[in-house]
Amino acid sequence: MTHINPRYVKETARKRAVKGLDSGDVRGDFQCEDCTMGKQARKPFQRVTTVDNCKPAEKLYADLVGEMPVPSLGGANCYLLIKDHATVFRFAYFLNTKNETTAYVKDCVVYLENETETTVKKFMTDNGTEFVNKNLKPFFRENGILHETSASYCPESNGKIERENRTIKDCARTILIEADLQQFIWAEAVLTTVYVHNRVLDKLSPDITAYEAIFKKKPSVGHLRVFGCTAYAHIPDPKTSPRLLTPKARKWC
Repeated sequence: MTHINPRYVKETARKRAVKGLDSGDVRGDFQCEDCTMGKQARKPFQRVTTVDNCKPAEKLYADLVGEMPVPSLGGANCYLLIKDHATVFRFAYFLNTKNETTAYVKDCVVYLENETETTVKKFMTDNGTEFVNKNLKPFFRENGILHETSASYCPESNGKIERENRTIKDCARTILIEADLQQFIWAEAVLTTVYVHNRVLDKLSPDITAYEAIFKKKPSVGHLRVFGCTAYAHIPDPKTSPRLLTPKARKWC
């Protein structure tokens, strides 16, 4: 489960928020060395709690992470994380350059508006040029979206998405450490982490998962396997001649 806080996994099982996960499968009374290695952090800034009621897709947060130490397996050098305020559902996009941010922001806005039948009203980011530029500014204006930016040189003022990104990076780093995989698998680790987080309860979505909140159906996690485990890929039968003694699967590990 990508080393998510075991308390959240236990609550997800206890409340039967997903299919394929039993409460007996979860233990919370252990110390994970991989988490200690992958999630060590300083004490956080004091948080200010505000009440902000809105519908799914009305308010989005975005943050760009990069440049990464090494390109991903697919050639990406950074990634964009977008989070819906109401449902806490996350989207991860992998970019070769920061200049691709505009296209992915537009795609996400259009997708969410079509999926939820709700108009995006606010888009929260930092002051990076990947968000504050001549391409996104008219897009926000033409679609009636208020673009709010955080204070310069103060990422804590965009704390919701900054904290989310730290959690995603910590879990991605931890599963890479556990699987003993090379750093260029970072994009797969990030995508897996986001996928699982959207399907597990946490303190921001204590009753239903982010997936169910936005797609209106309960997800299943019964198909999940340990990140980096051995897998077997089926080899299709050749069309020209029968295969009698050759392997029918290829082992990947």
